[in-house]
Amino acid sequence: GRLDLFVRGELAEEFPGLDLVIPVGLKGADMYVPTAPVRDAIRLILKGMQEYPEYPRVVFSFYEDEIGGGFLRSTLSVTQVGSFPSHTLSRDMSRLSEGDGGTFGTIRKHLSGLCEWSVVTKWPDNAEPRRWRISGAETLPEISPASVAEGFTHIISIYHKP
Repeated sequence: GRLDLFVRGELAEEFPGLDLVIPVGLKGADMYVPTAPVRDAIRLILKGMQEYPEYPRVVFSFYEDEIGGGFLRSTLSVTQVGSFPSHTLSRDMSRLSEGDGGTFGTIRKHLSGLCEWSVVTKWPDNAEPRRWRISGAETLPEISPASVAEGFTHIISIYHKP
């Protein structure tokens, strides 16, 4: 139940160059998950975004939906509006599969076993936006179409009991 305070307080102070847009609904975010690795992953995401100061607007969104069996899926997305990669999706995928995978590899280590993590954007080698599932349910396709890409979006989905 402290996600709102973390984003509005700690992250806003830590990343003053980013214009963080935080929804009111974030205040009600309450889920059972080890917070340290999720916080570390969000920090790494924002550190990566601050490397592109020409795109300072970063929009957070949060929603929950019931998935059956008494479980909820809480989804946090972080979008750097207008920022799109200049390199190919295949390059990103190859880089992550080799060695430590850089920042994405570190984020994946933090979130592994805790939640699903995907990236949605429009890579220059694809005519349409794509969703790249980096960690989570192996039953889902690794690459799938996305309806829209407003920039570079990280999506973290946590499954839990209410």
